[in-house]
Amino acid sequence: GHYVLTTVDCKFVCSSHVLDNPAIPYIASGTTSNETIRVGANCFFGVGALVLGNVSIGHGSVIGANSLVIGEIPPFSIVVGNPARILKRYSFSKKSWIDIDSVTDDDLKDNPGEEDYLVMLRSSHPDLSMPLIAAGSDLGNL
Repeated sequence: GHYVLTTVDCKFVCSSHVLDNPAIPYIASGTTSNETIRVGANCFFGVGALVLGNVSIGHGSVIGANSLVIGEIPPFSIVVGNPARILKRYSFSKKSWIDIDSVTDDDLKDNPGEEDYLVMLRSSHPDLSMPLIAAGSDLGNL
C-alpha cells in the first residue's frame, strides 16, 4: 500500500514448497503459488519482521521488530511477537492507541476506511517523499 515503510531485514514470503508427499524429494515437489500478501496503506514494519503465507495487514498498522505475521491483522493495529499478536488498536474518536483488552466497537466506529485514510494522509502531507534508504553503511550505519 501507499506510504508503507519497512526497515532492515523485513521479509514477505507467500510461497512454500509442496509438502504433500515425503516420498518425493522436496527439491522436486514444486512450490505453491496461490497465496497473496496484502499490505494496507501507511503500515510500518520493524527490523526483521516476517510475513508468511496468505495474509492481509490492515492500513495504519505497526508490525513490531522480529514479529512473525501468519494471520489477518485488522486496520490500525500494533502487533508484536512470534506469532504476532495484537497489543493495541488505534481509536480516531479517542485519538489514542488502546490496549486490545479494552477496545470496544464504539472506540473503532470513527476509524476511516483505507480510501478515506489515504485522502487524509495526502491532504495532511501533500509533499511527503518516501525515503529509499533510511539508514545503511553508506550513511554511517545511522
